[in-house]
Amino acid sequence: MKSKTNNSKNKDNEFENIFLDLNTIDNKDKKDKNKKSTKSKKSHKSKKTKKNKKNKQKHKKHSEIYGKKTKQKFNKYFQKIISIKTRDYSPYRILVNKIIETNKTEWDFKSNSEYTQILENLGKYYGNLYLDQLKKQFTKFFYKHKKYLIDVCEMNDLYGKPKLRPFSSFIPCSATNLRYILHSLLILTFMSNHKLNNIDIIEIGGGYGGLSLFMHKISALFKINIKSYTIIDLPEISLLQKTYLDALDMSKNMNFYNINNYKNLKKNSFLISNYAYSEIAIELQQEYTEKILNPYISYGFLVWNYIKLYDFIKSKIILKEYEEPDTSNNNTNYYVTILPKERLQSGKFHRKIYKNKNKNQNQNNKHYKKYNNKNQKYKKNSKKLL
Repeated sequence: MKSKTNNSKNKDNEFENIFLDLNTIDNKDKKDKNKKSTKSKKSHKSKKTKKNKKNKQKHKKHSEIYGKKTKQKFNKYFQKIISIKTRDYSPYRILVNKIIETNKTEWDFKSNSEYTQILENLGKYYGNLYLDQLKKQFTKFFYKHKKYLIDVCEMNDLYGKPKLRPFSSFIPCSATNLRYILHSLLILTFMSNHKLNNIDIIEIGGGYGGLSLFMHKISALFKINIKSYTIIDLPEISLLQKTYLDALDMSKNMNFYNINNYKNLKKNSFLISNYAYSEIAIELQQEYTEKILNPYISYGFLVWNYIKLYDFIKSKIILKEYEEPDTSNNNTNYYVTILPKERLQSGKFHRKIYKNKNKNQNQNNKHYKKYNNKNQKYKKNSKKLL
């Protein structure tokens, strides 16, 4: 017990030192300004050289980096990290309990400002970005099955009173629907490229169950059978997911568990966790890895945000590529895929190449083309975490 308390104290001290360092940097800047001002008074105005001008420019840049505004940004960033480590979900749980207690016809959580701070918070701008990405990346599929996709969006918008945004060449709908479509297509394309079928899915952090709805509906178009779909979340959120999917008659092969209460998970399951696993506390991530990921997961797809990507699962290949469209505004979000190491060793490794912003690669419109490991070298097209 003592060792645990000492570790937590050390972590707190680390964060305190970070804030202290930022303050000391700012104080140093003020001292530097005073020193330079006294020197400038002593020197004559006519004897200003080019070197002095360069020094002033450097000083301006230095003050910009370590000024008040950027110090506030640093503080906000580190406070965010601390909140991830000691995240309190109690307000979210209380809100979800209120939702469950009301009749489904009166649900308005998709437009409730308290709920949209956490989920269902995409506006028209990002909705258009997702729609454009769908048209570029899955052109044939999108136009061929457009009517069917519209029907699924209308189904998802039946409850919760979402904010319906107008989109050109599509129906007015929640912008989150377009994200669900894109993520479902990315996941199902990955599955079909690796010839996966009769799949058991485990999703960590399932929101209100929206992605599972789209996965079940769109998987039929890929002729992929989902044997079971398990969402692991907080108990109250699990109850919302079940209630919501029951209302849509979409909970037949669904299981709803939490990390301390689960059963009958299948080996060689497929992991999904979008904006969830990487957001939870590090200690909880480790618990998920030990209890769920290592024993049960063979393949997976995650949208990774908030923290740097690390080797979070044993004996697997972890690949990453930039999220498109980028919802982080600074290219720190990734699409992460997991597959067994045997796939690489056996030479049966196929991977779809998408546009990479930093390398200025051309957009590949042939969405169903497979790339053999012999023809396309692994190291060039993917980043392996060792």
